[in-house]
Amino acid sequence: METDRETITVPRDHPGVPHLGPPSRRRLLTGIKSMDRFLGGFAPGQVTLLRGLHHAPTLLPRLLVLAVLDRGEDVVLVDGGNVADPFSLSAICRRLRVRPRDVLPRVHIARAFTSFQMSSILEDALPAAVEEHSPGVLAITCVDELYHDDNVGRDQATVLLGRALDRVREVTEREGLVTLLADLRLRPRKSMDRFSALLDARAHEAVTLERRSRRSLRLRRRDGRTAVLASPPPGQLSLDEFEVTGIWNGGTPSPLEGMEEGASVPTRGWRFG
Repeated sequence: METDRETITVPRDHPGVPHLGPPSRRRLLTGIKSMDRFLGGFAPGQVTLLRGLHHAPTLLPRLLVLAVLDRGEDVVLVDGGNVADPFSLSAICRRLRVRPRDVLPRVHIARAFTSFQMSSILEDALPAAVEEHSPGVLAITCVDELYHDDNVGRDQATVLLGRALDRVREVTEREGLVTLLADLRLRPRKSMDRFSALLDARAHEAVTLERRSRRSLRLRRRDGRTAVLASPPPGQLSLDEFEVTGIWNGGTPSPLEGMEEGASVPTRGWRFG
């Protein structure tokens, strides 16, 4: 599937795809038309493994912001690689013309610096955080990175990671969360092989982003299907970006309310970085 340019659109339900979580929750869409057509969005009650996100560093912040704006739900972000960046979230908010202070307080971040801290957060603190904040989306960055530790035996690290991932899947299915296991690091393939089987086994779906050229990415799903996305050059606009029902300002409490079905968000085309 080839596309010449992508525009930012207000996410809507993907037609013909059943919901897997609670009836009140919808799939989380990216607002990138061809990506949503190919992936069908991220389903409640499912864990999706996202590899190669270093090729599109704005994608995860974008999903977190849209989770708050479009779904009206909080987000829990567990950071295993010290990569969570409020400035990138703020930048996405500004592109969507909403105030960062209306979004950032609803993104709850927990950081881990050792494998034992990560396991403690996912096994013990996560259920309490879900109960307290009632999030719709759970994102975990670099989930396996801390388990590549020479001070922790291979067998012990495997048990710790497997047990933590089991708890993540259990909470995801029970609470109907959209859970994203996000790998944001550029790492040699050898360093990813050690726990790749655990990650693949615990995830309901896996999507890999591969760099095809300077302005195009290939998406690869677990079943082998692929699609190619092209990003417009910086500053280039498309006609879709002029088809806007209204422009909001910083004082509007919910910028997505009242917009017509299929309306475009008034901002420039999405770029991978």
